Amino acid sequence: MQTEDIEMGEQILYCIAMIGDKKALEVFYKLEQKPLYWLEDILPSIYAQYGGWTFDNTGKKQELKYDICYHIIENQKSENSIIGHVREDFCAYCGCQLVDILILDGRDKRLSFLNIDGIITAVCCPECVCCETMFCQYTLDGKSNVLFDETYCLDTIENTTDIDIIKQLQCHNFILSQNSVPVFYGANGKNVNTIGGFANWGENWYYTTCPSCGKTMKYLAQIQWQTVISFFEGTLYIEICTDCQIISMHCQ
Repeated sequence: MQTEDIEMGEQILYCIAMIGDKKALEVFYKLEQKPLYWLEDILPSIYAQYGGWTFDNTGKKQELKYDICYHIIENQKSENSIIGHVREDFCAYCGCQLVDILILDGRDKRLSFLNIDGIITAVCCPECVCCETMFCQYTLDGKSNVLFDETYCLDTIENTTDIDIIKQLQCHNFILSQNSVPVFYGANGKNVNTIGGFANWGENWYYTTCPSCGKTMKYLAQIQWQTVISFFEGTLYIEICTDCQIISMHCQ
């Protein structure tokens, strides 16, 4: 691939990333080994992530998205919401009450594409997750604990999210749609909550590194804050490392 136009070169890389086949992997791997002059500061593997995949230093491909997508819809008749259960424990950083922000039962036939034989729970602090990436360790019986960083400066965070705000989460009941939706369904809607498929990145795409194994984590779900708390803004992105049973959550 030869071009002196950097913007055009980037657009070409985006297109190749979206193709994502063996030839695309070969092109990116060669560029990673011998980058063009305008790629010296940005690894080609970063562009591959635009298409929902990446690769390691041996050229082995790793998928960063699921090829099946479900819409998370509001249904007030349901009593088993998969979003927003307030917990009894509190954030070690700011003192805010923690929340089980997403609960998924991998044994549900609709979620069989996750290859998770049990219930997983993503738990976070709704205050801190808006400014810092948070991680939690889950077990397949639905239990989960936040992985707090002991080196983090606690004096920098003030809790402004009181219990009345958090209780808004319990005013909604969210369930999975009965049928799957196109993989780009969530990427094209600003007020859409989804499991799987492509995300609607508020800024640039961002995949977290697993704090345990060091691999790039896989995009799992997105929750638009304003759909669960009226005056919250932005999107919560949830990613997963099934090998280490760790979930990450960050906002844009």
